[in-house]
Amino acid sequence: MHLEERVYKMTPASSSTSIFIACFIVVILAVLIVTSYSGEMELLSAPGIVLWVVLLAVAALFIYMGYQAKRITFSITEAGLRIGPGLYRRTISRDRIDIARAMVINLDTDKEYRPKWRTNGAGFPGFLLGWFRLYNKEKALLFLTDRSSVVYFRTKDNYSVLLSAPDADEIVDAIKSWSRSGRYGAA
Repeated sequence: MHLEERVYKMTPASSSTSIFIACFIVVILAVLIVTSYSGEMELLSAPGIVLWVVLLAVAALFIYMGYQAKRITFSITEAGLRIGPGLYRRTISRDRIDIARAMVINLDTDKEYRPKWRTNGAGFPGFLLGWFRLYNKEKALLFLTDRSSVVYFRTKDNYSVLLSAPDADEIVDAIKSWSRSGRYGAA
């Protein structure tokens, strides 16, 4: 029997994430305007064009990250877990997930799972996305907005995954259902 895909939404990022991104964009635009009108750099010179392109690319990246903060989903199928859309989207096959250690954690109390160092990703107020090192020294891929309801699991590829989801218990139950009778969704 083939079971349908279950799709869960990430807990949306708080308004503080949007406010931070908006303020950052305003600062970038201010730098561009001041630089253009100060006479220190000619707008159409090579350095001026490079500055515009770089700052606009950074602004576009921040806007895209803000978009992701409200749109990431987690899909569970018989094959595994799909996370996306976005820069860090991926599919993790169920045979690569340590099903027995999947659990719901609260980063306010489970301090060893808190992110310590960002190695590649974004760290906005209320939104962490990308690769981090945790306090317990694990390498982890984070999709975090709400620290109190987090799906945690290890992979057999030497990293952990942390996902913020309002349906965290249901996601963990769906992952653990893979081990019952060897079939996804089987009781």
